[in-house]
Amino acid sequence: MRTIDVGSSDKTIKRKVRVAVKERNLSVDVLRGIGILLVVSGHASSGSSMNVFAPYSFHMPLFFFISGLFFSDSKVDGVLSTIVKNTKSLLLYSTAFYIFYAGVCWVITRLGFTAFSQPFSLELIFLNQFTTSGAYRFTAAYWFIPCLFFVKLYFSLIHVRLISLIKSRREGLVSLSFLAAYMAIAFAAVVYSVEMYEQKGVQLDKIIYYRFAFALFFFYLGSIVSKYKVQRIFSNIFVLAVLYIVQQQLWASAGNLDFWMQVSKYQATYLPVISSVLAIAFFYGLSDIAARNKSFSVVLGYVGENSLPIVLHHIFGFFLINALLCVFGVIKPSDVINQYYQFDTVHTWPFYIIGGVLFSLVFDRYAVRPLMNAFKNMELLSALKRPQ
Repeated sequence: MRTIDVGSSDKTIKRKVRVAVKERNLSVDVLRGIGILLVVSGHASSGSSMNVFAPYSFHMPLFFFISGLFFSDSKVDGVLSTIVKNTKSLLLYSTAFYIFYAGVCWVITRLGFTAFSQPFSLELIFLNQFTTSGAYRFTAAYWFIPCLFFVKLYFSLIHVRLISLIKSRREGLVSLSFLAAYMAIAFAAVVYSVEMYEQKGVQLDKIIYYRFAFALFFFYLGSIVSKYKVQRIFSNIFVLAVLYIVQQQLWASAGNLDFWMQVSKYQATYLPVISSVLAIAFFYGLSDIAARNKSFSVVLGYVGENSLPIVLHHIFGFFLINALLCVFGVIKPSDVINQYYQFDTVHTWPFYIIGGVLFSLVFDRYAVRPLMNAFKNMELLSALKRPQ
């Protein structure tokens, strides 16, 4: 909160008005920027050399953690307003671009990219994102958005009411008790997921439930970390070194820490939770250090601010690189067998990462935002024309 002077064109008197100025937490933007670059690098098949902190060993729990940083269980919101707010901020985007990429797939299939053939279906457009997503290939990363939607609804509508029922002066103990409960649920989700794959009875509805249960812990962990302001503890160089060494030992003993939250597939019953917590703590501290450097903070902060467009469009950015290679005769459309195809991956993966990120940023800034602003202006004009 700070005080500013507000002048008037008709009066010479200035009055001081206290206004709430909500400043962005730059370190969180940097953390989000690091996270989304790890997501893109994982999809670009470049994370295999990052053994200790391989993207698939923690990157999706990291984003639930980041979302949790902005949640407070001290405020109880209305049911309808909460649903509407989260639908507008999350599901509206994913559904709109499901429709867009359904059309894109129809077009490019007729240009020879037959691997992207998929019938235009209302069921796929409106329901596929709630399961494994990717029916229209370029939407493969969209599963995260509905999952986050349900996690936020749970905490905003159920968790806060549970907290309000518990009248205790020991607020910290209550928070730790809930955190422990959500951690137990996360471990249980992993155990049941492992059993599901071992029994070869994979079911989409179970994947949805287990994925949701796994995410609850990381979202609430973010809320607790934000509430008690412990970031500076992890930004200590000694603490970062310890976290790295412990994670390295986990990797050395397990051989591979990767898991696939999208399909709720885990290679061990305890490592996914532990490796994710260690990696989140490491990068949470590292982001605080990076935010103090102007160059890092500007670049990573900007990428972090625009992480949603990158989630929505980076895979199509990969495809555009392949399309250009087809134009120049380097490859044929039939060579592009899926949305992750890369020509000469060993040497070209940096170009796919850069292309995926840059296309997302440019497309959002010069196509999506102007269109959204046009709709908003139309709504405003319509509202002004209505009789009072």
